[in-house]
Amino acid sequence: MRGGEALGPRLRPLPTRGLVSAAKLRYRQGNQRSGISPMIIREWRGRAFPSSADAYPTHFRNHVVPELQALTGFIGAHLSRRTLDDRIEFVVLTRWKDMDAIRGFAGDMVGKAVVEPGAVAALIEFDDFVEHYEVVEEI
Repeated sequence: MRGGEALGPRLRPLPTRGLVSAAKLRYRQGNQRSGISPMIIREWRGRAFPSSADAYPTHFRNHVVPELQALTGFIGAHLSRRTLDDRIEFVVLTRWKDMDAIRGFAGDMVGKAVVEPGAVAALIEFDDFVEHYEVVEEI
């Protein structure tokens, strides 16, 4: 489902989440000091019970990754996890060439999360909104 429209419990967004308009973000043509090309990191989080924590990585690997790899401007992704109280929290960081590439994935409302039905089934809560970061340095 796109734009955080999934049914079920979700993480309550932090007060600042999703409030920064992509139009207000400035993206350089590259970092002169490091010589890197511009890149945007998109961050999203979801949580699962430990007893079912393997379901989301399986969904991510089998469904999300192939979809992302087919998109122009997609560079790569990281899926990380940590134990948080009685839950497992997943953080998905995707790397994109620019905001236009993200629009190709998320649509015009780039700040809303793209949450597929398989993710909804695997998670007990998740963010409705994402954060975007401009990469300044990469080593």
